[in-house]
Amino acid sequence: MIAVLELTLASLRTQSRRLVAPGVAVVLGIAFVATSLALGQTMGASVRGLVAGYYTHVDTVVSTDEADGLDASVLDEVRGTEGVERATGELTAYARLAGGSASSYLVVSTAPTSDSQARVERGRLPRGTSEIALSRSVATARGLDVGDTIRLTPPDAQRPASARVVGVVDAGRDPRWAGGTPAVFGTHDAVTRWTGAGGYTEVVAQAAKGVSDTQLTDRVREAVGGPASTEVRSGTEHADEVASRLTGGTDVFTALLMGFALVALFVSALVIGNTFAILLARRTRETALLRAVGGSRGQVVRGALLEALVTGVVFSAVGTALGIAACRGLVAAASLLPDSVPALTFSVAPTAVVVPFVAGVLVVLAAAVRPVVAASAVAPLEALRPVPAVVARSRRGLVRCGIGAVLVVVGGALLVVGGSAGSLPAGLAGGMLSFVGVLMAGSLLVPAVAR
Repeated sequence: MIAVLELTLASLRTQSRRLVAPGVAVVLGIAFVATSLALGQTMGASVRGLVAGYYTHVDTVVSTDEADGLDASVLDEVRGTEGVERATGELTAYARLAGGSASSYLVVSTAPTSDSQARVERGRLPRGTSEIALSRSVATARGLDVGDTIRLTPPDAQRPASARVVGVVDAGRDPRWAGGTPAVFGTHDAVTRWTGAGGYTEVVAQAAKGVSDTQLTDRVREAVGGPASTEVRSGTEHADEVASRLTGGTDVFTALLMGFALVALFVSALVIGNTFAILLARRTRETALLRAVGGSRGQVVRGALLEALVTGVVFSAVGTALGIAACRGLVAAASLLPDSVPALTFSVAPTAVVVPFVAGVLVVLAAAVRPVVAASAVAPLEALRPVPAVVARSRRGLVRCGIGAVLVVVGGALLVVGGSAGSLPAGLAGGMLSFVGVLMAGSLLVPAVAR
């Protein structure tokens, strides 16, 4: 084994240029996979932060699906639960902002608490039912400022209610109002007056020092009880639920990226396999010499696989690093876009590093197995004899053409199924099988047709 290792390392040092072609294929394929995984995780984290990031800063959330919302008694029960440092009832609904001949819908919410990242820019937060604070986007779009008066109309009513603007809020820092969401804020009674909605949409609680969010959530769940429509979750669990509900529980963008990444890996495997076959064919004399001086078939296989392993490890590491760097560059470029476009949060889990690296090593080893095994069968005097080519009319050629035709038919059927049913896995499998079938049959039929 030591002799095989020394011979392989010497070969890598002196003939490393021959590994450039399979190395480039590995780097490109693995970089695409790493970029796809990292970008998918980044998009997922960004979407989660955009639609539910606020809840990661609270410990327990009580919510309901009932139209009437949560009763005030629920807020009292939460506040009276042991371990609760602070609890706040929040109400969010919709109303129309009347202005001239046109009206537009606004998100109307109770004033942001200290847990929110929204901050008052001018004026103050509302204190009475006739006072209102506007988000910066609403104030800018309507040309309003502190001291002005606006009229709000509930969706199911015609009589507007007036409110005096007492503050302008930079609400874009709060994930709930990011991206220019047209939001206005008031007291709970004011929101009920403007929208017709009662109760609370949800109650959020902060744990006292020394109490974990899990402990607090269990205590609040036991204290609240109530109907099955009332949900008590930790802030993290509620954030996951909100993100899943708003995105449909699927990550289509990541699925599409991973589809392209699988295609890239597939093509890379073909290139790597063909490259190793060519390299080992060119080394027939070297292999024959090794066999002539006493080298066994197992030693030839181990040496070639060791070379493939070194190639896979080195170039997979380079491809993974390049893919992660590409994702980081895309996130940095996205930050240069206008403020109205939600910012991306660069997030890379260990899977985005481990999966591409391991996949690259396995693909290289799998692609090298067939040519390595074929090379190990070289007899000591094999280099002195010509190797007959496989032609379409030979037995091997007919078998190969037959298998290729079957793969083309099966792959074509899967493509039709994938296209009609909108199934990405079926389409990918059909494309790969068809491609392999064309390669198997075409490499034999094309020369015959050309002749």
